[in-house]
Amino acid sequence: MGYEEFLDKVYNQILSETKINDNNVHIPYFPYYFLSSHIFFHSFLLCHFINHCKEVYSLNDGEIQYVWNKYYEEMRNEYISMIKI
Repeated sequence: MGYEEFLDKVYNQILSETKINDNNVHIPYFPYYFLSSHIFFHSFLLCHFINHCKEVYSLNDGEIQYVWNKYYEEMRNEYISMIKI
């Protein structure tokens, strides 16, 4: 398995563990089970994401940045699609 393929598997795993329903989001790297979806974009969640990636997947900073960028973009798009205008 190649380097990028492994990181994509990590991304897909974290994405599969993230559940969005109604106005709540369950994210595997945050210590609380559900939180309001508008909180998802607060930068303090990045600290939890970094710790999760280091502890569970043994990723380094560059690898975490790659996974975070993909994950954040997907979650941002999901959140935008949930907003009712």
